[in-house]
Amino acid sequence: MVHYREILNIAAARNTCAPTFDCAEGHLELVRGILEASKRHNSPAIFLTWGGFVRWMGFKAYVELVDAMAKKAGVPFTMFLDHSHDENEIKEAVKGGFTAVMFDVEKYGFEEGAKKTKALVKWVHSKGAIVESSFSSIGREHADGTADKMEITTPEQAVKFVEATGTDMLCPAVGNQHGVTTHTMPLNWPLMESLAQVVKIPMVLHGGSGVAIEDITKAARLGFRKINLFTRMHSMVGQAMLDCAKEHPKDLWLKWAGAGKATVETFVEKYLTGLKWDDSLKDL
Repeated sequence: MVHYREILNIAAARNTCAPTFDCAEGHLELVRGILEASKRHNSPAIFLTWGGFVRWMGFKAYVELVDAMAKKAGVPFTMFLDHSHDENEIKEAVKGGFTAVMFDVEKYGFEEGAKKTKALVKWVHSKGAIVESSFSSIGREHADGTADKMEITTPEQAVKFVEATGTDMLCPAVGNQHGVTTHTMPLNWPLMESLAQVVKIPMVLHGGSGVAIEDITKAARLGFRKINLFTRMHSMVGQAMLDCAKEHPKDLWLKWAGAGKATVETFVEKYLTGLKWDDSLKDL
């Protein structure tokens, strides 16, 4: 297993973002698709998941499942815990083998969130892992077309939070939004340029499904080192399985799942190539 810190080092050396792919509950088609695409491009497999997807199995078992598949495929991998509001959940993830975690303190407010983050960062660091933090609301575009109110992270807030907490990565709100699949979001480039001047740790873009690859590349030049990818990939997988089921209604679901895995591979390869992760294993 590769520490996520090494992934950030590769991203910095290549001046790019690490495409971090959500493998949900550890569905075999998702994990295999990400592993096989990564192997073809000689790249580490970069996984993330959300705590709600893992609770039924437990973090240790989840890491062991992916680890067994990665060893069989011959692909180094890393595992990241996304959007947790719960310190105990984060601690369980770290104990289970996750090398990087996200602590989202939006609901606590800035001051209390900073205090909680500082305490958690100290504990996580003592176990050898690293922390991504967020205190601003990224928001979401919902299936009915409505969207949450959008916030922005000011440079002043960002500097104050980073200095107060010692966090390793910062996830600012810069015009991005979760859940976007039908269009791309116009990012706030003047804000991102201002953040790049004062934030001296890696920054993270969420809502990767709604950010064009050329914009991710541009963001990397401003110090963004990680991009989360979930909604569009999962939507494409679901559609591929539905299309296969309609075309082959008498076949078993295993054939339909195969169509989903093939879509995962195509999706992952697009980002590995577009974000310059080909042959990145040599940089480990």
